[in-house]
Amino acid sequence: MSLKSLVILALVIIVGGVSYYYIAAGSKDSVSDEDIWLIPGLAQNLGQVTKLTVHGPGNNLLAEISKSDHHWVVANRDHYEADIAVVRNAFDTLANARLIEKKTAKPNNYGMIGVEDISDALAQGIQFAVSGLDEPVVVVVGKEGSLQNTQFVRRAGDTQSWLLDRKLALNRDGAWWLRKDIMDILPEQIRSIRISHKDGSEVLIESKSQEGYEFALGQPIPKGKKVSESELYQVANALSSLQLRDVASLQSFKEEILPSAITTFRMYDGLRVVVTTFSKGKETYVKLGIAFDDADGLVQSDSAKVEEFVQKTRSRTEGWAFILPSITQDAMVKRLDDILLRDDM
Repeated sequence: MSLKSLVILALVIIVGGVSYYYIAAGSKDSVSDEDIWLIPGLAQNLGQVTKLTVHGPGNNLLAEISKSDHHWVVANRDHYEADIAVVRNAFDTLANARLIEKKTAKPNNYGMIGVEDISDALAQGIQFAVSGLDEPVVVVVGKEGSLQNTQFVRRAGDTQSWLLDRKLALNRDGAWWLRKDIMDILPEQIRSIRISHKDGSEVLIESKSQEGYEFALGQPIPKGKKVSESELYQVANALSSLQLRDVASLQSFKEEILPSAITTFRMYDGLRVVVTTFSKGKETYVKLGIAFDDADGLVQSDSAKVEEFVQKTRSRTEGWAFILPSITQDAMVKRLDDILLRDDM
């Protein structure tokens, strides 16, 4: 490249950088003389809030979190329970967010900081709305600011954009707002696991003793094969800290649910968890059946505690289909070949 070309390129970069600086900077009027809250009065009136909605480009609904009689729910996930810690963190951030400096008020420059109208399918930001307050609140959230932990925002319908004194805790993924934990059953609680596939094949895994943390294959091992203990323990750990990745109401599945596998976990205290795996399109779902079962008369512990666990867990699992993390889902549908190794390995 010639010296002349290098000089021209350098000038273009400098001019572009200066242009961005002035567009982002906008007015130099600061608001240091008094606090200007992003949502005035929110901190004092959080109890009035009934709904938070988040939309993406093209007015695509990303999340709708609303207050029910007993808790917050994610309305666009069939009103499944929301993670109250995530909801509280979002509202705490919104309630304490302050506008610290005016930025561009020219619509042609909104794209530089990501605060263009969200109706544009190519918009870069998101828009949130808070319902229940005396005054409607709708805000477009743009790019992160050049200062650490800041963000550009613009109130919908207002030409003036602002620099916010923090980044807002609003995720584009609707599933992010869901309460993720389902149950937590440790491997040492498990007496047996049976995986039954639709082709009739089965895998049976059994605990060697209630006191230990050892599992064995409860069926004949083919000649020339041996059991992979790591694969056994992966299955035994499937219910430990079990969390969802997404959820849908079973009523939303119009077609018949055809199981590809049914996995039955039996615990020493009589708890039975039946995991039914099925597919819809490209997604794999599970539905969970939970009960106290002492059909073989082996349970010696008090069943009251188990029944309490069953009722508590059923309130969040009955009628729902869950998408689980891939590693958990894979563990629940292992085949015999997945658990066996060549004996010379």
